[in-house]
Amino acid sequence: QKARKIKHGKVAIVKAESLNKKDAREILVKLHGGALVIEKASRLQRNTVEVLSSAMEGQTGELLVVIEDERKALEKLFAEHPNFKQKFTSRIDLPVFLNDELVRFGQTYAK
Repeated sequence: QKARKIKHGKVAIVKAESLNKKDAREILVKLHGGALVIEKASRLQRNTVEVLSSAMEGQTGELLVVIEDERKALEKLFAEHPNFKQKFTSRIDLPVFLNDELVRFGQTYAK
């Protein structure tokens, strides 16, 4: 938002189950130029995915949409909705760390 000189972009973090019960198009309009983070995105219903995908093709003010879930769950969602998958240009995979690995990472970072 700072790079695009947008001063009032709103951010919403919503679970997929909650988004399924709302008008996704209306939410995107309200967030124009901001960001939408969808948690557990693989739980989005077909209709919600279709509405989001269609709305993302319109004027969103460069709205940032982030979907979050486990890798296999997202791969299944994208396999069922390839047009929706094309809307996303970046992917970040976060590894799952064990407690000992987190401690070592923290120690290395601290040094």
